[in-house]
Amino acid sequence: MMERRPRTGFLLLAALAVAGCARDALVVERGQSLVEAGATVTAASRQLLDEVAATSREASIEVAVADRDCRWPDIRIATSPEATGICAAPDQPGVAFAVVDAATLRPTLTLIDAVTVYLASVDEIVSGEPDDGATALSNAYADVQNLVSISAGVAGQPAPKLLNDDQLAAATNLAQLIGDLRKEQEQARRLELLERQSPKMSETFERLDADLTRWTQLVLRSDLDTIDGVFQARATQLRKTATDAELRSFLTTWADLRDRSEAARALPVELDKALDALRQAHADYLRIVENRSLSDSDRRAMAQIARTRLSQALSVVAGAVRAFL
Repeated sequence: MMERRPRTGFLLLAALAVAGCARDALVVERGQSLVEAGATVTAASRQLLDEVAATSREASIEVAVADRDCRWPDIRIATSPEATGICAAPDQPGVAFAVVDAATLRPTLTLIDAVTVYLASVDEIVSGEPDDGATALSNAYADVQNLVSISAGVAGQPAPKLLNDDQLAAATNLAQLIGDLRKEQEQARRLELLERQSPKMSETFERLDADLTRWTQLVLRSDLDTIDGVFQARATQLRKTATDAELRSFLTTWADLRDRSEAARALPVELDKALDALRQAHADYLRIVENRSLSDSDRRAMAQIARTRLSQALSVVAGAVRAFL
C-alpha cells in the first residue's frame, strides 16, 4: 500500500497566522476540546457499528427461518448446483455465513481515541498552555496498555487473538508514546521529545490505515456480499411461494439490511478521513516545533489554526457517521 503523505499546507497556515487572519477562524479555545471532537466521531462510530452487527445477526436468523436445515448460528451456505436449499448439509460443499463482527473494529476506535488525546496534549505543549489534559492522557494510556496486556496473555498460556498485527503494533506504539509524554514535565524537553517521537507516530498512522483497509476490503466486503447474495436467493424462493404479507415482511427486512450495509461500507471510509485529519495535524504541530525561529506567540497562533482545522474536520466526519444512524 502506498504511503499516504501529509498535505503540505503548513506554509499557508503560517502565512495566515502572521497576517492576522487567524482571528477569522473558528476559535477552539484549548487543546482538550480536540478530545471531545474525537470522542464524538468514535461514539457515533461505535453506535453505527453495533447497529450494523445487529442487522447482520438478524439476517442470519432470517436465513435460518427460510431454510429449516440451517444450523444456526453456524450457518453454511450451499455452493453446489445440486443443492435444494439455502444451507448446505454437513456432507455438502458450502461457505460460512459470515456475520459482521463489530469486535474486529472496536480496538481501532479505542486507538483513534488515544491518538486524539495524544494530539490534544501535543497542542498544549506547542501552545505553551497549562497541562489540562493529564487525566485524559492517563486514561488513554490505560486503555492502550490494557489492549497490549490482554494481547500478551498470561505466562504459560496462549495469548488470545483479540488484535490483528496492525492493531497490536499501533497499541504498542501509543503505549510507549503516551507513557513517555506523561513522564516528561519540563517544557523544553517535552518539545524535544515530540520531535523524537515523530517516526513512531508516523508508523502508528500507517498501521491504523492498514487496519481500516483490511477491515474494508477483506472482512467487511466479504461479509456483506455473502449476506446480500443469500437474500437474493431467498427472494427468488419467496416470490414463488410466499403470500403478499410474507414477501412484504421479507423485503422490508432486506431493505433494512441494505441500508445498514451502505452504512457499514461508509464507516471505514469516514474513519479514514478522520485519520487523515489527525495525520495532517500531527505534521503541522511537528513543523511548529521544528521551527526554532518562532516566538511563543507565533507558536500559539499557528497551533490554534491547526487545532481549529482538526476540530472542524472531526466534526464533519462525526456528522457524516451520525447521518446513518
